[in-house]
Amino acid sequence: MKLINICIFIFAIICIESTFGFYTDNSNVINLTKKNFQQQVLNSQQNWMVEFYAPWCGHCKSLKPEYEKVSNNLKGLVKIGAINCDEEKELCGQYQIQGFPTLKFFSTNPKTGKKGQPEDYQGARSASEIAKFSLAKLPSNHIQKVSQDNINKFLTGTSDAKALLFTDKPKTTDLYKALSVDFFKTLTLGEARNLNKETLEKFNIDKFPTLLVFTNDDGETFTKFDGKLTHSTIYKFLEPFSKKSNNDNNNNNNNNNNEESTKTTTTEKDPASEKFIEIKDEKSFEKSCSTGLCIVALFDQSSIDDKELNEKYLELLNTVSQNFIGRMKFVWVDVSVHDKIVPQFDLSGTPNIFVINNSKKRYTPFMGSFSDESLNSFFKSVLSGLKKAIPFTDSPKFNSQQKKQKDEL
Repeated sequence: MKLINICIFIFAIICIESTFGFYTDNSNVINLTKKNFQQQVLNSQQNWMVEFYAPWCGHCKSLKPEYEKVSNNLKGLVKIGAINCDEEKELCGQYQIQGFPTLKFFSTNPKTGKKGQPEDYQGARSASEIAKFSLAKLPSNHIQKVSQDNINKFLTGTSDAKALLFTDKPKTTDLYKALSVDFFKTLTLGEARNLNKETLEKFNIDKFPTLLVFTNDDGETFTKFDGKLTHSTIYKFLEPFSKKSNNDNNNNNNNNNNEESTKTTTTEKDPASEKFIEIKDEKSFEKSCSTGLCIVALFDQSSIDDKELNEKYLELLNTVSQNFIGRMKFVWVDVSVHDKIVPQFDLSGTPNIFVINNSKKRYTPFMGSFSDESLNSFFKSVLSGLKKAIPFTDSPKFNSQQKKQKDEL
């Protein structure tokens, strides 16, 4: 009786593993099937290591913890997938799988951007060796080498955006190689070394590595990356500058490498990303300015004369804002109603402007005349990190109810 119970228990475990596979949805190992294999693996730019396994296989069970470790260590760099051959017999037959586990590496041709025939992995079945093999396959020829001799050509050769990493490392990192695969033919990536002091000072490079995105061909307008050096963070920073994003914001098929980028394309567009909109409460402010840089214009709308003059200022601001769409949000506030904001940020008089990064609790006040040239110069300097940002504690304070307006007559 005891032996029968043990047999039933073992059979139940085998059935559960056959049904649900080794790898859960929370795992970084991606379960591949006939339905998603073409799109996920063959049509993607990313390199893939794929395990063909059977859930009852003892060697597969031994490999599982090492394979999980690889998927965690290579997240964002190389895709790690697995196919249950008990369930996907046709797909496993297509690749002539005769034993378990079998590991095959699907790499993207650096010239064509398409997948070729997979390569059998014959190395040790350890996380370190699988990772070493996979990282060695990352291409470096997607990245342009930039020096003092050709930096001007790199920056001004095309009006398309281009990313430039200023580094003191002798070799390209695996992270930057992986990003070059992600943005193959959609965003030019360059790597600059051994530049002279004058050039570094021009672009405000005071440490390595520093990543800048130059948005046109003037060689001067750039946006500085100041987040954590992780794949997901840098990808999210670069993605809006890519041709893929600019040409079709709703093309989800090319966003398999990052769930966050898919969510971005399906989110309703914020009006504040295209022109100045009036903000009347904290909820609206958080919606438009919770992350990234936000230009906040302050106007006093308490009289007809003020309103007419402010309309002209607002018209100028909307014209200037067209140069910074995709890099900043644009909002304005009536401080005759919400009178706490001016003293809160130590500003003087209206109209007034400041640029705020609400998530990092930093702001930069505008000092200059309301002119096209002055405003453009200020916004460019903020994006380039050339303007000092001032720390603050609380988000802008809005009055809960509108103050009673005085009669105009």
